[in-house]
Amino acid sequence: MMDSSPCPQARKRPSLRKAVLPLALSLVLALPYVGFAGEVVRLRDRFKPDENQLVDTDIGDLMNLGDYGDVLESYRQAGYRSPDVSPVVLAPSMAKGPEGAAPTVVSDYEGRQGEALLWHDGTSLYEWTFAVSESGLYEVETEYCPVPGDVTPIRRRLFLDGEVPYRQADNLFLPRRWEEATDPYFDLDNNEKSPRLRQVTEWSVTSLSDSKGLYPNPLRLYLAAGTHTLGLEYVSAPVALGEIRVRPAASPPSYADALAAWTRDGFVPYQGEAAVQEAESAEWRSHQTLKRVYSADPATSPSPRGNVLQNTIGGGRWQNGGQSITWVMDVPEDGLYRLSFRILQNYGAGVTVHRQVLVDGVVPFREVEAYPFLYENRWRTQAIADPQGQPYLFALKKGKRAITLQVMTGTLTPLVRELEACNLLLSDIIRDITAVTSSQPDPNFQYDLDKVIPWIMEDFDELARRLGAQAEYLEGVSARRPPLANSLLSAVQEIEGLLKFPNTIPNKLNDLVNMQTNLANWYLSMQYQPLTVDQVWLTARDEAAPDLRSGFFRKLTVVFLNVFQSFFKDYDSIGTGAIEGIEVPTDEYRKIDVWVARPKEWGELLQVLADEEFTTRTGIFADINILPAGSAGAIGISPLMLSIISGKAPDVAVSSDIQTPVELAIRESAQDLSGYPDFEAIRDRFLPGTMTPFEYEGGVYALPETMNFMLMFYRKDIVGEMGIPLPDTWDDLYSRTIPRLKQNGAEMFMYLDFNMFLFQKGGSLYREGNRRTGLDSEEAYNAFLQWTDNYTVYKVTASANLFNHFRVGDIPIAIGTMSEYLMFLHAAPELFGRWDIAPIPGTKREDGTIDRTSGGGVTSSMIFSQSDDKEAAWEFLAWWMSDETQLRYGTEIESIIGPEARWLSANVAAYRNMAWEPRHLAVMNEAFKWIRNPPNVLGGYYTGRHLNNAWTRTVLGGMNARDSLEAAVKEINRELERKNQEYERIYGDGKHG
Repeated sequence: MMDSSPCPQARKRPSLRKAVLPLALSLVLALPYVGFAGEVVRLRDRFKPDENQLVDTDIGDLMNLGDYGDVLESYRQAGYRSPDVSPVVLAPSMAKGPEGAAPTVVSDYEGRQGEALLWHDGTSLYEWTFAVSESGLYEVETEYCPVPGDVTPIRRRLFLDGEVPYRQADNLFLPRRWEEATDPYFDLDNNEKSPRLRQVTEWSVTSLSDSKGLYPNPLRLYLAAGTHTLGLEYVSAPVALGEIRVRPAASPPSYADALAAWTRDGFVPYQGEAAVQEAESAEWRSHQTLKRVYSADPATSPSPRGNVLQNTIGGGRWQNGGQSITWVMDVPEDGLYRLSFRILQNYGAGVTVHRQVLVDGVVPFREVEAYPFLYENRWRTQAIADPQGQPYLFALKKGKRAITLQVMTGTLTPLVRELEACNLLLSDIIRDITAVTSSQPDPNFQYDLDKVIPWIMEDFDELARRLGAQAEYLEGVSARRPPLANSLLSAVQEIEGLLKFPNTIPNKLNDLVNMQTNLANWYLSMQYQPLTVDQVWLTARDEAAPDLRSGFFRKLTVVFLNVFQSFFKDYDSIGTGAIEGIEVPTDEYRKIDVWVARPKEWGELLQVLADEEFTTRTGIFADINILPAGSAGAIGISPLMLSIISGKAPDVAVSSDIQTPVELAIRESAQDLSGYPDFEAIRDRFLPGTMTPFEYEGGVYALPETMNFMLMFYRKDIVGEMGIPLPDTWDDLYSRTIPRLKQNGAEMFMYLDFNMFLFQKGGSLYREGNRRTGLDSEEAYNAFLQWTDNYTVYKVTASANLFNHFRVGDIPIAIGTMSEYLMFLHAAPELFGRWDIAPIPGTKREDGTIDRTSGGGVTSSMIFSQSDDKEAAWEFLAWWMSDETQLRYGTEIESIIGPEARWLSANVAAYRNMAWEPRHLAVMNEAFKWIRNPPNVLGGYYTGRHLNNAWTRTVLGGMNARDSLEAAVKEINRELERKNQEYERIYGDGKHG
């Protein structure tokens, strides 16, 4: 509970924050300091926007929602208690959709008798109206069943009487269950591979809880006696809902009370033989991430003995709040058992991790709501015990019993909350400073920030005190002093230096930005709670589970064995060699060689999917070989080019770049895919604009694998505070948005993308059969002029660390790519609810539509003309880029690496079925309509090079735009003509004309 937190309460910042126009700074500083603070006026108050010109920014109230911890504390201070009443049952048929629409109710769904609400994304919100007889604290419990065939996270947003009650209710998860679908199997080097997982489609019951594991109990709601409305809004994934029960909030009893109750019920301490369960053979897990993992420790069961064995579970994949692993153990008789785990907890050099212990889905007593596992840099067997080391006893009935460990942050919750609050405070401080100094202060100017914006000194003082308190708190709840405590104290010393010498603040702005980045990283790292488990033990009260350890000589033997075997292992191929337990439809394998230029985890997953699905269906064995990222291209000297020259090219390459397929097609080294009978059907899986770069002389030489495209990002909090209108067209951007940004001392960022302007003006890069550039047209000149004016006239930022500047807030609007989207989404948690995306600005057409055409980067998958079995290679490519394979690959790679590794599949159906926010997916769908890429042509590499040279001459050198573009046109045409003549001499007239 947060009332016991040692963290100081956050001081409220002034309700009227003041900012100063950088352009007026010299005038302001010339005024006497006496009475100065009262004369400073906020920019947004000085320059009131025309409300009729504002584009709806959909700012919403999410950023203003209270934290559940604060709400819980307000409940405590108000003296709210759980009422002694029966639960209120909300049946599926009681639900009402938008405008009172009736729900889709089915009977006997997936083995459950009675009615169920089948909820797909066609309905955004369901509401239930109910009444409670007594005021008090309640929690919400629901029956649910995942819809077969969908594996994306099941997320819903909760409303009480039409409002989201606190931030944690905005993103609620209904956990799935996963089980192993096959036995482990072995690769060519006799190393064990973890079996794939499949979803358990069955009914479950859960209480709606905090998805990050910060609070051990289900989320509580205060309900006054009377009628209320409970709403659930669709966020992602279909689900079937059974009964929803609004029941009085309950907490587990203390251990003493639980033990007394068990004793009254006749439970006595167990005295028989110990029961042991290999942890890697878990029955269920909540996430696909939670697969078996390898431990080289010789005492681990089973011992690896020189080969890789998936002999434990958890580790770095089992670290996020809410993730759980369940073991089903055969309990020999009713009794009180001692529960122990053989674990490795060497995370964070001293940080304690926590797990909630559940028996048959219930927390048996309060002390194991968030049980601490202290740091120790070795494997150990630990009994679940009190702080004095006395083991707790667990009442277990004879038969199959489920033992669950679920990730919680426990005693680190106050620290996590404070780091988040300190990060937001530092963000406000930096914004106040840059409002005066800009993001690049003049090192020779004396800004006197302690006088111009005196409140930042109070803010700095508060920040130093709070960070110092957290360093002390962290050390108190850890086994030893963690490095983070020292880092926090270093930050305190840095801030104290600024308090002592305030004139150095402008010169330390970059240090403050770095400090904010560190605070965000610390905030994230404290929520990561890894734990590796080898065995689960149930023993008699006085019988300790064996504490198995590896001695020095035993470890040394394993080291020598691993070194010896390394001389005989194939580290390039990750083929399994044999697929145990899977029937292959033919007696003989056809074999193709596939090169993938991605990290090991990506390649290993592709091998697993190929073994399980492609090989079993076709009888064709795919041998996946991993190359370094970026080395599956034909530009420069690469392994791929060397293999082609030597006549040893693979059959297929995936994860190649956008230029390689046509570069190799020109040299007759790539296979034309357009001649295969099912090509047109497969082509329909992709956006037309993503196919263009692979078309050449009537052929198509690759399929797009992943795609990237342009979006507009904006800080909802800053845009709303400053009254900045979001641009719908370029005219809006230039006439309203950018001036308003400049008035507030803010900037806009935009990548150097010329094609966006060229395509929207109706121009093209090439003409005359792609033998000459199209940049000598009037459309191209107007596009080039607009492109360069962005940076010369409107001073848009073209080179900056967008991630940091967007977080700081001095660049609150930017046009970037999906790469930035994933960074903001997963690496900037302090911005949760404070940013959003929108379509990029466009050009208004005569019919009123807005043309938002822009480029979309893609990677490619291709077949080589040297392949001995092109039919098999095409079957592999068709399978690899199918809807089902791409969705499964994307889902599983995200489960292995994390949500930041979201697979941006070029297969549109697979892309849309990933776990996107519906409102964000709507923006992406709009972008899909406008993705267009230029063709790859002979000598086309000169186009981008000389366009960038022309931009540099105009923007940085001050050269006339038309003269600069004409110089580029001359050079591009010369190279296009030279290359066409060269290849006509080699291949014959007309071959490449």
